[in-house]
Amino acid sequence: MVVDKLNVRPGEWLLVMAAGSGVGSAALQIGRFFGARVIAAAGSEAKLERARALGADATVNHRRDGWHREVRRITAGGAHAVADYTGADFWEGVIKATRDGGRIALVGASSGYVAKTPLAHVFYRQLTIYGSTMGSKSRLFEVLRHVEAGRLVPAVDRVLDLAQAAEAHELLEQRAVFGKIVLKVSDSG
Repeated sequence: MVVDKLNVRPGEWLLVMAAGSGVGSAALQIGRFFGARVIAAAGSEAKLERARALGADATVNHRRDGWHREVRRITAGGAHAVADYTGADFWEGVIKATRDGGRIALVGASSGYVAKTPLAHVFYRQLTIYGSTMGSKSRLFEVLRHVEAGRLVPAVDRVLDLAQAAEAHELLEQRAVFGKIVLKVSDSG
């Protein structure tokens, strides 16, 4: 999404929506690795603090009214590229946070699939919107080499026993995690 679709370049501003998610925390790090300046958007100060610790240059709380105006102010005109999977609730703001001629990669829709799109922003401002899904197997091996070398750090919020799967789902539904929850088979029994 960040490299193949958005083609981020050194010095560009990359807005990462839901930077506290597993996908978002990886996109933030990959953007930095490729020389982008990253704005992390998340819905709590705790998640924004963790995003700054991962290297975000700036942060915005996308649950606050006018968050897209803050992105435009920080970047002096909007993000060059946006990595998003937040969906309907934030889509209009994503479009407004993107600079003229900017690029958006949409990889999911966690808050809903039916969104209002202000079409005038798309055509007058010449925005490009890409759909993006899983990368190729060769990309996975490349990512794993970066993990092994310590250049990409998977964000694991906590490790729970498989018997705690219901608790893990509750934490995810409450958006009370940064990154991923790992479930493991208990060592006992």
